[in-house]
Amino acid sequence: MELTQDFHHLDLMKHANEVPALQKTEVRPVAVLRFRGVADPQGIVTGQTPATLRGVSHIIVDFGRELVGFLDITAAAHTPSGMIVTYGESIEEACDTACDCDNCCWFHLPEDTHTVQGAPTAYRHEGRRAFRYVHVRSEQPDARIELHSMRMTLVHYPVQDRGSFSSSDPLINRIWDLCRYTTQLCMQTFYEDGIKRDGLLWVSDYRQQFLSNWTPFGDAALARRSLIMFAATQMADGFIPACAAAAGGHQHTDGGFHPVDGISYMPGIPFKFGTAKMLLIHYSSDYLSCLLDYVLHTGDTALLDSVWPTVQRLIAAHEKHPYAPGKTYATEWYGWNSLGTMLVQVITGMRDGARLAALHGDPAIGARCGALADRLQQRVLAEHFDPAAGIFTDDPSAGAGGVGGMHVNTFAVLSGTVDRTNGRCIIEKAIAAKARQAEWSGMRMWQHAGEFEVGMADVALQGMRAFWGFMLDRGATTAWESCDRKPDGGWRKPIISRCHGWGGTACHLLSRYVLGVRPTAPGFARVRMCPQLGDLQWAEGVVPTPRGDIRIELDAKTGGRAIVPAGIEVEPGCTIEVCSRTPPKSRSS
Repeated sequence: MELTQDFHHLDLMKHANEVPALQKTEVRPVAVLRFRGVADPQGIVTGQTPATLRGVSHIIVDFGRELVGFLDITAAAHTPSGMIVTYGESIEEACDTACDCDNCCWFHLPEDTHTVQGAPTAYRHEGRRAFRYVHVRSEQPDARIELHSMRMTLVHYPVQDRGSFSSSDPLINRIWDLCRYTTQLCMQTFYEDGIKRDGLLWVSDYRQQFLSNWTPFGDAALARRSLIMFAATQMADGFIPACAAAAGGHQHTDGGFHPVDGISYMPGIPFKFGTAKMLLIHYSSDYLSCLLDYVLHTGDTALLDSVWPTVQRLIAAHEKHPYAPGKTYATEWYGWNSLGTMLVQVITGMRDGARLAALHGDPAIGARCGALADRLQQRVLAEHFDPAAGIFTDDPSAGAGGVGGMHVNTFAVLSGTVDRTNGRCIIEKAIAAKARQAEWSGMRMWQHAGEFEVGMADVALQGMRAFWGFMLDRGATTAWESCDRKPDGGWRKPIISRCHGWGGTACHLLSRYVLGVRPTAPGFARVRMCPQLGDLQWAEGVVPTPRGDIRIELDAKTGGRAIVPAGIEVEPGCTIEVCSRTPPKSRSS
């Protein structure tokens, strides 16, 4: 597919760094959950005898956790017999033969049919699959299919376990583990938003995934490549599309990038239906925040220098934009967003752009970023703040008394539109007014980040327990794309991803706010330390940096201390003891 007419900077990919090859690990099923018409069903788990499908029959096996990769079923049959295989992140999905999203270009439930004949042979589907449960069935009355073995080749990016977190609350610890594994699975050849759906590199999703990755893994190589991919897709008008599909940031057969090992069950994604050119205005400005996060964590200012022309074109595009309702922000999609939230996110991007300009030594660009942020901030305060209610609204057309969601009110704090003191008052009033809680995991992170920022750690931790705890209570091994927590809620639908990168953000929240460590100069040359235990009795953890690991130990009764490697400056105002020699004794040792 010819892309150069729309994407003028794809040549930037020649500067993209190589990343390590994906790791492959063999995984076998752990349990048989349901079966009918199957002799020796447990044989598929034990491997001692084959499980045999007789006539119209089926068997559902559980691999015990979410996986992504390639499934091989070794089967045999004396006469040609059809073996139908479906997959699910939930049991219901694995059993669903009439998915309500079959007419949606975004997702079809994959179903593979193999004709089994002769001696034991390994049968593999075309393309990649993501699932926990596998449903194998026969619809032939005379079928007799022996299932000798079933094994999954798990593929993922090779990570190093560098960071850690533990606390007095077992549920919070389980949430950390859930999010860590989610983040790991979504690290493939780039940061995928979801391993089942969409398999795309989205700008704003990437930002959250990078922050989530840094806490447990501290990986920079995959992030660097992803940032170059975004720059390579910059459009002629200067905006950066919402996803980097044109630079290979997708896992689909459409476009010929992944004909063998890609996702084949999302027809038309990413090119036929225009996904590669989709513009979400706050995703575009988020690229500036992505760059700042990366430079502060890694110290790689060389990347900033190499993409600076991209930054200049992007800022010029934003200066010309009217920021009016339309197809440039995700307000219509499942109640994702609002005009108010879009504006405060763009303000955040421009404030971060000014910081990038200071690091790069371009005061003119910094002044332009600051001027645009100030102009949009005045608009938000004039149009979206309800002084009578004391909170921000999503849509000014709702009139006085319109209640905005938690997303717009907490992001007003994160963007600097309001200061921390006023921000706390606003968030408290939004909670009292029963403002809409963020149901999409990506927005949930920002909601709790805003609560932490104004010192409401108890509220944030309780919200995290309710949100991610709901998933854990329902057997989740990875974090979901969204979680509305209604009995008949959308989280049950097959189209919802049960392993979504932005769902893993609790790792970042616990490191940034509970352990209280954040970089304020490139490569952690300088850090701010303001831990917030909230209602926890104790917490401890390790935060990776390019200069060595920072170790934190906190106790509600005795205080806390940190072991900080040489070369890292701790900003004044640190609320815990800072040491540089003897590390604290781990509670787990």
